[in-house]
Amino acid sequence: MLRNRFSILISVALLLAGGGATAGIPQYPAQEDILKMGDREGISGSVWGAFAVTSDGDTLVDVGRRTRMIPASNLKLITTGAALRTLDPDFRFVTRLACRGEIVDSTLVGDLFIVGGGDPSLCDRYSQTGDSLATFAAWREALLLNGINSIQGGVVADDRYFDGEDIIGGWNIEDICPDYSAGASGLNIADNKACSADDAPLHCASEFTFYLRQNGIPVARSESEGTFVPVDSMKVLGETESVTLADLIGVANHESENMYAEALFRQMGKTVSGSASYKTSRKAMSAVLDSMGISTAGVRITDGSGLARNNLLTPEFIVDFLMKMSGDEDFGVYLNSLPEPGEGTMKNRLSDQPASLRSRVFMKSGTMTGVRCFSGYILPSNADSGKMIAFSLMFNNFVVPSSALAPVIDEMIVRLAAEN
Repeated sequence: MLRNRFSILISVALLLAGGGATAGIPQYPAQEDILKMGDREGISGSVWGAFAVTSDGDTLVDVGRRTRMIPASNLKLITTGAALRTLDPDFRFVTRLACRGEIVDSTLVGDLFIVGGGDPSLCDRYSQTGDSLATFAAWREALLLNGINSIQGGVVADDRYFDGEDIIGGWNIEDICPDYSAGASGLNIADNKACSADDAPLHCASEFTFYLRQNGIPVARSESEGTFVPVDSMKVLGETESVTLADLIGVANHESENMYAEALFRQMGKTVSGSASYKTSRKAMSAVLDSMGISTAGVRITDGSGLARNNLLTPEFIVDFLMKMSGDEDFGVYLNSLPEPGEGTMKNRLSDQPASLRSRVFMKSGTMTGVRCFSGYILPSNADSGKMIAFSLMFNNFVVPSSALAPVIDEMIVRLAAEN
């Protein structure tokens, strides 16, 4: 799905032995230049920080590196990296079609169950099948292969895979809309953009019921979320797998898909403790960060996508995480998940810069009202002798339009890129 960048990584891998971020006194002119840019109209008076280090630990810029700020979608950098360390890059979510009851004369005497597995890509444009019609067609074929031509019961949505709440406190009401911030349920459908996460399971069952009736398989009862039975007592008729975790984090970071990030966050909790509640998922995140040697003192992580305004990170925390990820065995997958300028949410970034520079920048944006953040990597212009840079630029509490900050932020990134 995403362009392969691993040829770049072969050369870059030799540059990563330096590992963790340090906070030494900056030895480069970039510090002074970044400070001058921060005095410009629009940024001056806001809360902002900039931190950048090279792969061998030299500090290039250190402005408010320990200032706590709202990261917005920069938090997805943490969620996707932690998911890679908790799950296998080949991990896939699985949705099952199952039934309980006898099949008599090609009629299912009982209910048909759509057993959710937390897949955020089910029936969306990034899924294995492509859309709901293709997915439903595959499920209908599974019924026919099992000798089912009609259903005496109904289609039941089983979303028990993710326990706990689907939408949490801390999400700003103006951000909770289907097109932007759909939460992740145990059973999702088409980005949950036609419904909320709470309504997604029933919506999925309703749509599939309608599809079956329109395509020659009568269903006696209306769709339902109730009448649950133990999953191990059902007969599995078929299943739908998501794309791999490597592709899922690519969508989460390239397109900044909130539901993908929330599903990955909750899957970490499910994998570590058997519960996908936000409480256990936060504990799973803390365990991953502890295993990486990253202190969570002074930061707060509430969700997976960054929608919660009570998330608080620092530029130093983000850079430390980025540098630790650069030494991970799956760093190639992680780097490949980040867009370059001109791609995904970076479509309009550095548009006036040459391709030779744009192709070296891999970063994630974070945008909310009064929040603008960019963090990521700048690969060296000369892979044989240069040093990779990890950076984080965070801006909070500004009152000008985000578009007014964009040229200055671009200029800061270009200035950092001049150092390698």
